[in-house]
Amino acid sequence: MPNALIPGNGQRCVQSMEPSTMDVHQGDCIQLIDSCDLFQVIGIDDCHDRCWVRRWPLQASGGSHVFEVSLGQICLSDASDRHEDAQGAASHP
Repeated sequence: MPNALIPGNGQRCVQSMEPSTMDVHQGDCIQLIDSCDLFQVIGIDDCHDRCWVRRWPLQASGGSHVFEVSLGQICLSDASDRHEDAQGAASHP
């Protein structure tokens, strides 16, 4: 059975499937489809349809744990509105 990711000449990998059409960027605030919480995108691996996120706003003691999720687990609906609300709350003690 062939692998969907094949090393290419001068490239990290080549995907045989259509790439994700989701428009997610580092620093974006998003929601996961199975959570009401807000998360910040730390890094994106388009080649493997994965990204790394952390809970937003950052936790006061020790920061927020970074974890990997599939791009298919991301829900972009109204997350930007909640991000502005969270920033305001985080800046006021």
